[in-house]
Amino acid sequence: MRTRSAGRVALLAGLFLLLASGCGGSAPEGLGADAGGAQLMPDSVASPSATAAPVAIVVPTLERTNTPQPTASPSPTAAPPLSLVGSYPIDGDGAVQPQRPLVLAFDRALDLPSLQASLVISPTVTGRFEWQEPHRVAFYPDGGWDGHEAWQVSLDPGAYAADGGSLAQAWSVSFSTGGRGTPLPVLMYHHVEELGPDATEGKKDWTVSPQAFQQQMAYLQEAGWHSISSAALAGYLLDGEPLSPRPVMISVDDGNRSFYENGWPIIQATGLRPVMFLVAQFADYSGYVSWDEARALVAGGAWIGSHGYSHRSMHEVPLEELAWELSDSRAVLESELGVAIDAFCFPYGGRTDASLAALPGYGYRTGYSLNPTYWQRPEDPFFIGRLRVDYRTTMEEFAEMLPD
Repeated sequence: MRTRSAGRVALLAGLFLLLASGCGGSAPEGLGADAGGAQLMPDSVASPSATAAPVAIVVPTLERTNTPQPTASPSPTAAPPLSLVGSYPIDGDGAVQPQRPLVLAFDRALDLPSLQASLVISPTVTGRFEWQEPHRVAFYPDGGWDGHEAWQVSLDPGAYAADGGSLAQAWSVSFSTGGRGTPLPVLMYHHVEELGPDATEGKKDWTVSPQAFQQQMAYLQEAGWHSISSAALAGYLLDGEPLSPRPVMISVDDGNRSFYENGWPIIQATGLRPVMFLVAQFADYSGYVSWDEARALVAGGAWIGSHGYSHRSMHEVPLEELAWELSDSRAVLESELGVAIDAFCFPYGGRTDASLAALPGYGYRTGYSLNPTYWQRPEDPFFIGRLRVDYRTTMEEFAEMLPD
């Protein structure tokens, strides 16, 4: 009995030492992980006089098996709404050319059948559709737009883009032929600065305060007006190119330093863009923008037109110097600023038969005057009217300058 008890004690001691040392080595031959753990020899086999050998305990290691999970389907992303970004005609145009098509431009490719089903023209007219670009379609009325005093075109949200996005909101325009003109307001600015109480009336004529200018630009932005270039205006009047809804040109004459320092930061903050009519010779004068500053204006989004080489009225320019004022001024501006120039602003509004005859040959498409109207005539592109904004202009008067 003592021999059997001693064997058991030795065996248990070996097991204790093995567990205390953290030994987890390989199972001895004949003892695998599939044996259900450690197996002890029966008592009858233990030798009464032998010292028990240590026994290794093998704990089977089970590898973690990740259960495959289904991949979640991404949530469908709705296409953004379709936007109409331009049209010919614009709303209220009374001088539509009878043979020109209705042109609609969108922010991306269009589904034509949905547009055809959603477009309503009154009075009813037959005609054909023509793709001009994937995002732009034209409708040519049979026989043109003659025969009625006024037309109305509407497009409901049933129209949608090729990607499925539907028209953001209903759209409509009214137009006619042979009327007063096209309602394209061109605002005219010169200086932007504070004036003292002793400022002359003449100085007030050509100046607005920074505060008033900020309020005017904020009004345009909030009311949905879109600033346009001289090239866009010419394209609309002369070629029937579409314009943004509620187009307005913000023209700034001379390149005065007061506008660069006070007005330019204000207009940049609104996202609107001005047309700067620069005088080539003035870049050398301290009161006006330098060439580097003019290049900064261009880089910031300003468009450029010519205001002559020396800012003389056309009535004061001899015929032999006409090319210098018209052609050379354009060439210098294009060379210095790296832009194409197609608009001329008449200094002091002075026009002559000689200058009017010469402008197209020198690459100009439009000419800007002091005629105080927003009604522009396609047949007279070198007599574009402009609306002067001055130091006395109230916000109510400013709003009334613009078409309804």
